[in-house]
Amino acid sequence: MICVTGAERSLEALARRLQAHAADETLQEVRLDLLRDHGGPLFELLARTPRLVVTCRGHAEGGGFKGDEARRTELLRLALACGPEYIDVEISAPAHLRAALFAERGQTRLISSLHRFEPGLPSPEELRALTDSPADLLKVALAVEDAADLLPLMELFPREQRPVLRLGMGDAGLLSRALYRRFASPWTYLVPPGAVLVAPGQFSTAEAQAMRLEHPGLTSLGLVGGSQVMSSPGPPVYNRLFSRRSLPFRYLPVVTRRPLEAMPLLERLGFGGLTVTMPAKEPLVSAAAGWLRPADSKVGALNTLVRQGDGWLAANTDVDALVNLLSPWAGEEALVLGAGGAARAALAALTELGCPRTVTARNADRAQHVASSTRSSTVPWEDRGRQTCRLLLNTTPVGSDGLGDPLPRGAQLRGRVVLDAVLRWEPTPLLRRARAAGAILFSGADWWVRQGAAQLPLLTGYPATVAELELDLAACWGEPR
Repeated sequence: MICVTGAERSLEALARRLQAHAADETLQEVRLDLLRDHGGPLFELLARTPRLVVTCRGHAEGGGFKGDEARRTELLRLALACGPEYIDVEISAPAHLRAALFAERGQTRLISSLHRFEPGLPSPEELRALTDSPADLLKVALAVEDAADLLPLMELFPREQRPVLRLGMGDAGLLSRALYRRFASPWTYLVPPGAVLVAPGQFSTAEAQAMRLEHPGLTSLGLVGGSQVMSSPGPPVYNRLFSRRSLPFRYLPVVTRRPLEAMPLLERLGFGGLTVTMPAKEPLVSAAAGWLRPADSKVGALNTLVRQGDGWLAANTDVDALVNLLSPWAGEEALVLGAGGAARAALAALTELGCPRTVTARNADRAQHVASSTRSSTVPWEDRGRQTCRLLLNTTPVGSDGLGDPLPRGAQLRGRVVLDAVLRWEPTPLLRRARAAGAILFSGADWWVRQGAAQLPLLTGYPATVAELELDLAACWGEPR
């Protein structure tokens, strides 16, 4: 079930939202603490609107109510008299306020809630206050900084017979909202498209529709990596393809810098496959229970995991994509900037193409380690601009902000083949310089659509082409360049 919420300040804006969703089979939350006007028309509106969850959140739990507790009690009692489906009261509210509402509940069901905006699980005292409450439903909304922290949230109240709404706040908590049924939550909160978020990590009804949130029987696939996965084109592109072709999958970003710790959560949530990006490409190699394709076994990094039985089958389609992209320059010398998982894939592809390889990175020890494991040479980072290799591959994130450039000024680009792995719609500063110098260019998108065409059949069992991924990417990003 969906609960549509909003941060409306005026009664008129609230009425428009309630009316817009009146015909939907959804709950709607009303935040009295955010409204400026608490006059009679407000309660007339509440009395004639069905399926409401009403709250007046105190400042201690992230709410906007600034009056005294006597006034808050009065507002909630007036709302209760309107007969909403639920009243939500925090456990931090004074005991007399909660006791008064519990005594007057009538047919309205009561929610006892806890909202914590600092990472960490509730204290024993907070848990006891929730379980001792005579409410009909418990709600716990906790700030999470890593998806791995959702597993302890999921396991709260294992013996509780009442419904428990478990929410992770922040981008890392997205799975608790998108897969709320897997968390045994009775509903999830969404906002209308373009609306101000009421809590960190919420998303809109339009985004939920793109994820096919309410479609039963879909297998979840995940994009595992750092905070950048939230702005990746992967989820909108893959979900668009799945929806257009009526494939039984949804694709969700998983924000984690502790990917090995997050794996038990993803297994419990029933994920059937994962795509992997920084910083998880190297750590998750150990999660592959027994299979890496022979061509990938020496890469030391992966970008694809497919659930099989009790383990994960692993592959690195980044290698396939680069071999496809750079095959006209087989045998040419190459310089790779960076020493992470993408660099490992690039070096594996260049090895397959018979290209002499040089690695450079800010971290000289890391560059030396990667070079040794791939039989490549190294140069100091400060000398990277003096190299004259025909192929230049940037696998660092420098340029993802549209400002940084991994090459110093004066570096020669004319006549070179430049590939920048940064995935963004507008050309990076490196690609703009290379274009001005007359170099042959490949963007992160050129690499990404090719690895996706190789990856999707592994994840779904269905074929995908570079051409259709290019069209879906253009549709999500805008008109083709």
